[in-house]
Amino acid sequence: MIQAFDTDVLAGQSYALFPAGSSTPEKVAAELEKVFRAEGEGVLSGVVRVIPMQRANAVLVVSNNPRYIDDARRFLGLERRAEDATARAWHVYYVQNGQSSDLENLLQRAFTPGHVSATPGPPGTTAPGAEPLRMASAGGAAGDRTGGAGSGPQAGGRTGGRTGGMTTAQTAGTAAGPGQQEAPNPAAEPLSAPSEAQGATGIRIIANRRNNALLIYATPSEYAVIEGMLRKIDIIPLQVLIEATIAEVTLNDSLNYGTQFYLGNKFAGALTQAGPAATTATTTSGTATPNVFTVGGVPTAIGSNFPGFVLANGIREVINALADVTQIKVLSAPQLMVLDNEPARLQVGSLVPVLTQSQQSTISPGAPIVNSIDYRDTGVIMLVTPRVNSGGLVTLDISQEVSNVSSQTTGNINSPTFDQRLIRTRVAVQDSQTVGMAGLIRDADTQGNAGIPVLKDIPVLGSLVSSQTSNRVRTELLVLITPHVVKDQRDARALTEDLRNKLVAAGLVRQELQRKPPRGLPNPNRY
Repeated sequence: MIQAFDTDVLAGQSYALFPAGSSTPEKVAAELEKVFRAEGEGVLSGVVRVIPMQRANAVLVVSNNPRYIDDARRFLGLERRAEDATARAWHVYYVQNGQSSDLENLLQRAFTPGHVSATPGPPGTTAPGAEPLRMASAGGAAGDRTGGAGSGPQAGGRTGGRTGGMTTAQTAGTAAGPGQQEAPNPAAEPLSAPSEAQGATGIRIIANRRNNALLIYATPSEYAVIEGMLRKIDIIPLQVLIEATIAEVTLNDSLNYGTQFYLGNKFAGALTQAGPAATTATTTSGTATPNVFTVGGVPTAIGSNFPGFVLANGIREVINALADVTQIKVLSAPQLMVLDNEPARLQVGSLVPVLTQSQQSTISPGAPIVNSIDYRDTGVIMLVTPRVNSGGLVTLDISQEVSNVSSQTTGNINSPTFDQRLIRTRVAVQDSQTVGMAGLIRDADTQGNAGIPVLKDIPVLGSLVSSQTSNRVRTELLVLITPHVVKDQRDARALTEDLRNKLVAAGLVRQELQRKPPRGLPNPNRY
């Protein structure tokens, strides 16, 4: 009787244990039973048994025919591959040539428009936490800005960053713009299941700013599409070498009609229009020369109040041609490298304090007068943003300002008056071509009193021993800009070598160092 009950139930049976993976044993067993029709009146009823094993997170398949075990193995393999192709997982993409926060916003707008967590800065500004390239040489107050752009109606300049403690609406300035605020950090938010606001796809894109990487939660097919887009937009950015010359040209009899008219006669046919789509906004304390020069009957002016032209000749040829007939004062001649579509700022000048507001309490007698002071940038200030297309055409957004203090008081207000010549324009020029901007003419009258010291200041008698002089000087602001597109390291080395060749003394220093014998002990540790 014991032998009748003590039988091997698995004798002649084949079995295999299959892990459930990311699913549950019950779900896998139910799917296998549907395949083999283990339940019901199917022909395989009782031939294949599927047993879910919760502790092992697996499914045991038992059959007296090994072929059914192989069928179960093939079915589960196909199901697993299909599940892997549709299951979402986290992928990491390391950004090579950009910023992860910028790509995060772009990808979220493209794939999850209902869930855009990052906010980019407004056009023309830098990314959050970054500042535009700036070269400054200030002879006045030191220090940099820490605040936003001011909106004081009296000053017309920047406040908030330098005034600090001012609290009134006229001096405090506006708050930092969206491009200066710290964007929310999605990486600091707790991870949760994708919600309906994230879109029907359930894709999640998070920027890791510390490692400059992107965390992407997507299926393999979705990630392949996203990665393909990233490889097209995460490319090495172009660089542009901006070679600029800001000069003040003294107008004489040879330049009565301005520099553009003279250069048109000097370099006949070398001047062309600076771009049909170019526009300008000009502000100046002087007068603008009308557009009097044409090439082939076509006006070369960018706008009706501001002549602009593209020169086939370089900056050096233009300066030499003008130096033959008049005096030229070069205000600034910078050369700076800037990334494509990024702003660059050059400033050489002083910070001039300007009185913007005076307050005195009417409640407390004898209360002190509280003055609000703003600092105004003066000198040569240039802002330029290059944009390069695939054909080598460079679009330049240029803002050029030359300002100085003309007087120390304005009426009863102890505040200086500024002479300002400002150009704001957008021009299109080919790589390595020179674009010239001129037409801002200023008339300056100077009065002089020469004679014997002390005696010349005595009324009536002073006129006998002194002479009065009056001189009128007309100057024109000339801005010449040449962009050089740097596509790769070879172009960068060529431009560096060209700059080194312009410095004549650079090679002499190297030769002088090679000729000098070494000094000192051959081995200082020996003694």
